[in-house]
Amino acid sequence: MKNVYSENYNALPDVIEADEELTKMGRDTILDPLLQVIAKHDLEELVGLRLLHNHNQISKDEIMLEREEVNRDENCLTTKATRLSDVGEGFYPNSWALTDTLIPLEYSSDPSIKEDSHRILTNQSFIKDFKNEVNRLGVDHLLGLYVLQRQFFEKGKPNLELNYELVETTDVDRRANIITYKKSSEIEEGSLIDTVWAYQNNDITMGCERVKVGCSQLGCKVVVIRCIEDGFGGHERKVVQHDKLHGKDYDHVFKP
Repeated sequence: MKNVYSENYNALPDVIEADEELTKMGRDTILDPLLQVIAKHDLEELVGLRLLHNHNQISKDEIMLEREEVNRDENCLTTKATRLSDVGEGFYPNSWALTDTLIPLEYSSDPSIKEDSHRILTNQSFIKDFKNEVNRLGVDHLLGLYVLQRQFFEKGKPNLELNYELVETTDVDRRANIITYKKSSEIEEGSLIDTVWAYQNNDITMGCERVKVGCSQLGCKVVVIRCIEDGFGGHERKVVQHDKLHGKDYDHVFKP
């Protein structure tokens, strides 16, 4: 397996920089037409929009690989810089940037990813329409595609009767992003940066906890993933050397 994606991943902006640029461009005027492309092709349950950003740097013989694991006695979903020689089989892209073609950014071992990824990659009509809209809006450097479903999102919630959010923290030493469930009450209000959006029609029947942040002509935008800031109104950006690679010290919040 040859890794041709490390340069693309390493070139992704910091989440604050990406969020600031998207905000200046007019967030809703950018997100709505792209989400409508997804809905037009009946893929709203499958794929959403991702704010393009990275957590750390990877070398030419690494990819960012997502696996379930146990960390500090908690079940979690970890995306970690992994050598290609350690990857093996059964891993498929879960997110992409789009230039002339779809460029995988991170991979996953979740069983559902194989089929979902295949459906996206083989839908040439959708890719063409999405590419045209991204180019028209001038946001190919800011927004990509993200596969929405994971088994962990469904089975990992500690208590179905309480409000939880999936919180992603950055493990700088491992160059890993570790997702665990935390109570919504533990997350400071107003401290979040949106990083993934899904499209839902107005007849939402699922019982999952999602935050509606606005409606388009066809339906409602739904925040799926958010990035949590530190207590000082911004991210505390700490850089640690790892054989000329670095990690970023901040948290992300997932809301499936």
